[in-house]
Amino acid sequence: MNLIHNQTDSQIKLLGFEVLKRELGVVGFIRFMQQFDLGSGDYVNDRQEWQQGYTVDSLAEAIKTHHK
Repeated sequence: MNLIHNQTDSQIKLLGFEVLKRELGVVGFIRFMQQFDLGSGDYVNDRQEWQQGYTVDSLAEAIKTHHK
């Protein structure tokens, strides 16, 4: 194996991915990587926008309809 100090950051990252995949398996590697997804956008503003039309009555009706 090459010495780490002779490798670029990209090479070290790829080597790390290979080691993780080998040791954790594909599913474990994917689960590990998903922990570092920061997402994008503005969740607070997006949530306020899509919840804008909700009222207590409309939510209660949706719950009743769902449980029928």
